[in-house]
Amino acid sequence: MSKPIEYKLEIYSSESKNECIYSFSSQTGYPAYSEGEALTFRYMGISMNIRIIKIEHMIWETEKLCSFTTMLFTEENASL
Repeated sequence: MSKPIEYKLEIYSSESKNECIYSFSSQTGYPAYSEGEALTFRYMGISMNIRIIKIEHMIWETEKLCSFTTMLFTEENASL
């Protein structure tokens, strides 16, 4: 019997590489991202223009599920 798969997308700022500023979770995967790509991130009335400077992936499995996490390390992008 196959396990459910959980997908996570985590966004980190360049000032605090160990602190996730936002995390999304889904039962379906997220699109592929590239280093250097610019994103506009909006949450609860806050808008940030960011650029991806590094991408890491983490995969792990427990007895109940498989999890695939994409971590986007970003910097502020004033050019947007």
